[in-house]
Amino acid sequence: MYCHTHNGNRIEGLELIEKAVENEIIFACFDFNGNGEGSGEYVTLGWYETLDINIVLNFLCNEAKIKHVCLWGRSMGASASIFYLSE
Repeated sequence: MYCHTHNGNRIEGLELIEKAVENEIIFACFDFNGNGEGSGEYVTLGWYETLDINIVLNFLCNEAKIKHVCLWGRSMGASASIFYLSE
């Protein structure tokens, strides 16, 4: 699951999809609230973005039945991933 940068959005991860598919890896990109198509107004530099990660992970695990997930983030996405994993 790709977590984008502070001023970025899910489009950053699109260049990685082809490589993921070649290696039979399911790849997820999404917009944090306050970025791209996300509905929020504010960015908290990773703090509340952990809530977005939780929502996407719940979907992937519960609805899509994905058993193993790797978080990969750049900049704010990396911070959000670390904050999420530290909880």
